[in-house]
Parts: sequence; structure tokens; C-alpha cells
Amino acid sequence: MGVAEVEGDDASETADSELTGRREGCRGAAQRGSLQIAGRAWEFRFTLLEGATNGLRRRLGVTPSGLGEITVSDEGMPMQPDHIIKKVVWRGVVAIGSTLEKATTWSIAGVAAITGLLVSNLHSLAAMVAIGRLRTVVILFTMSLVTGAISKVIGMAVTAGLRAVRDLEEVLSTEEHRRLMGQMTIAPRQLTRDLAEPFLWPLAVLMRRSGERGVTDYLSADKKFVRLFCIQLYLNALHGLFALSALLTLALPM
Repeated sequence: MGVAEVEGDDASETADSELTGRREGCRGAAQRGSLQIAGRAWEFRFTLLEGATNGLRRRLGVTPSGLGEITVSDEGMPMQPDHIIKKVVWRGVVAIGSTLEKATTWSIAGVAAITGLLVSNLHSLAAMVAIGRLRTVVILFTMSLVTGAISKVIGMAVTAGLRAVRDLEEVLSTEEHRRLMGQMTIAPRQLTRDLAEPFLWPLAVLMRRSGERGVTDYLSADKKFVRLFCIQLYLNALHGLFALSALLTLALPM
């Protein structure tokens, strides 16, 4: 009889432990479920907040350009005083490229004359200068000519582009053309696509992208001129460096 009572107590304890385990499991599942529901609710709130933020950005013309960065679009906005100041400063700097391009013309002519003189008198110079050194000198002069020519072409492009932009701004600043622009019904982006349509690939793609950047950034053309001027300046420095290196190599003692 005592053994039966002990076995009954053990069975009741086992049942109680199983019941407690099931209660704990239900409580844990309920907690996980509530956490999932809360997480989804917060996710939904963040989605609504993001949608509202994107809508506000579109209204204000503000577009995200990276993590923690925003870019303000100029589309549909009047030109600000800081735009005018930047244009005046940047165009004053870029105007130096015209003088630099003219100077490059004379330096290219001088390097070409020296290179032609060396090539025409290689047999006479071979008795005084090693062949390997003469080859190095000719290569350096050739590189100087190539970089100088590219620098000159970029300088001509910058000068012509800057002149075209100024002429266009003068034309559009008249009262008649202002009235005409006010009556224009086509969207600016569509106008840029129509202007790029006659050009062949890849010029059509470049023209369209450049026009679209001009719609959202009024200073995009001036920024491009500044970048091209920097490239022209660097190439012109290489042009002079190659020519100087060639002369020093030729003047070194045997």
C-alpha cells in the first residue's frame, strides 16, 4: 500500500512538471508572438515615415545621394545669388585656359622643331651620344608633343564651350526670349531629350545626360569647364616636364 502511494505521488509530480513546462512554453510563445507583432508594427511605422520623408523630399526637390547625404535640386527654382558668385569666380579661373592654350601652341612648335632636328641628324649625333640615350630623348619629346596636343585640344574646347554658354545666356536674358521661355509648354527634361535626338550614339547619350544634369544643377556646365581646365593644366605640366627631361637626358655627359 505504501508503494502504491509513492508511485501515485511520483505520477502527480511528473504531471505537474509537464503542465508547468507547457505553461512556460505557451508563455514564451506568447512573448515571441508579441515581440514579432511589435516588430512588425515598428516596421510599418518606419515604412510610413520613410514614405512621408520621400514625399517631402520630392516636394522640396531634395534627393538622397548617399548614406547620410542629400543633394538639393535646382529644378524649377530661381537662380540664387550664390549661383552668380560661383559662376563669376569659376569662369574667371577657366578664362586662364585660353592664354594657356596659346602658350602651348608655341611650346609644341618648339618641341616639334627640336624633335625634327634630332631625327634628321641621328647619324651625326650617334657618334657623340649613345643610341639608347637618343632613343630615350626621342620618346620623351614624342610624349611631350602628345600631351601638349591633348592639352591644346581641351583648351580649345573649354574656350569654345564657355563662349557658347555666354552667348546663349545673353540671348535668353533679353525680354523677348524671356517671354518666349515663359510660354514654353514642354517640360525641360523632354526638351533636353529632343535636343539630343539628332545626335548619333554615344553623343546622343552624353548630350541627354548633360542636359538632364543642367536641369537639376544650374552650375553643371561651369563645373565641367573647371574640371576640363584642371585636366588641361595637368597635361600642360606633363608636356613641359617631358620636354625638360628630354633636354636634360641629351645634355648629360656620356
